Amino acid sequence: MRFILAVFALGIVLPLLLTFINFRPVFVGASQPIWVMLVGFWLFRIGINHVPLFTYAAINARKDLVRESRRPK
Repeated sequence: MRFILAVFALGIVLPLLLTFINFRPVFVGASQPIWVMLVGFWLFRIGINHVPLFTYAAINARKDLVRESRRPK
């Protein structure tokens, strides 16, 4: 379960980091080709899409942890 949480966490962090790197020239006033902007928005949407997936995986991991702690040994 930790692996799944790590994959979804990286699925949030890495695309958002790449989005920031992609849009950094825009923040300082440089113009970008339209395809670069589209790639940036695409990466942003990937990162945002992983937030509910990570949340659902974290809730399920917590339920499994509680279920294991209640199980008699």
